[in-house]
Amino acid sequence: LNPESRLALFVEVRPGQATPGKPRLPQVDVNALRRGTTPRESNYVPVSEGEEVSALDVVASASYEPDFGLDIGLWGDNNTAHGGRYAFGAQPFGNPKLSYGTQAPFHMGFYNESPIIFAAAGFLKRTLPEYRIQLFQALAAQAFRSGHPYWGWRFTGWALHYVQDLTQPYHSRVLPGVGTVRMLWINAIAMAGFEGAKNDAITLVSNRHTVVENYQMNRFLQAYEKGDMNDPLLRALRDVSRDAEHRVYAPASTRQLVGAEAAAAADALDAVVEKAYPREYTSDPSRSLSSGDSVNLYDIALKSPDHAALEKNLASLLSNTGKHTRALVRAVLAQSQP
Repeated sequence: LNPESRLALFVEVRPGQATPGKPRLPQVDVNALRRGTTPRESNYVPVSEGEEVSALDVVASASYEPDFGLDIGLWGDNNTAHGGRYAFGAQPFGNPKLSYGTQAPFHMGFYNESPIIFAAAGFLKRTLPEYRIQLFQALAAQAFRSGHPYWGWRFTGWALHYVQDLTQPYHSRVLPGVGTVRMLWINAIAMAGFEGAKNDAITLVSNRHTVVENYQMNRFLQAYEKGDMNDPLLRALRDVSRDAEHRVYAPASTRQLVGAEAAAAADALDAVVEKAYPREYTSDPSRSLSSGDSVNLYDIALKSPDHAALEKNLASLLSNTGKHTRALVRAVLAQSQP
């Protein structure tokens, strides 16, 4: 892990939830990526040793934590002392000069691309979410077996982060909506020194990735603040009707179930995202969206005649997220038996 990771004892507060007598932690106390933020921007409260806290709060809070800097600067070309020691080699893709960009190969798994794509761009095989899932799953089971249930649930949350990332099609396909022939052409001309098409394609896929996550974040925030737990997307997450499809997470699940489902859904999601939004958000390579942008892309989608199609698509994907989340928790609990 990044040795600057914050490992304070904390839980994340649900939107709209009061915390009487609990000061909120500055984000800098839990997030190595966001320095200089103020306590007013934080949704985290400290937990004291010996204090009782619900398992659900621990695992849910921890499932966000790998995005707080656990995986940054780990590659040999990242100009960090720890990257030089960890022997992961050079960063296979992404920008090694951007600290948050260095985590990408740990959070994306392109396991279901065409063999011809891997033949032309073998570096795409060097992704590590499987490694993280198995590592933190094993640590969770060890913590439970050795009498440390808090760390058992926290490590479970860490493992879940990578599983849930891979249920997002933009983490499981390199360029959703772009066919194999065009991908090969983009790669070939980039190798010849003409990187314009490659950079444009990366910007567009990054923007659409951001659109989906911004939409979901703002929709969930509004649902929580209104107390609307029957929002269709929240219902999809807790829909257990398909759990028989994946009862217990196995090492092969990452590629054969989670990644395969998301990869198969990628082109359809990309098409509906493009239709549901104005061109400036999804089809303009001169504009680069950021996860920190203040624009509310849920509100914008509500005005689109294609919003219902987008909602239906995301509900199906989030049903998969819930299914695989519960499968991993069952696997950890099974592994934790003495």
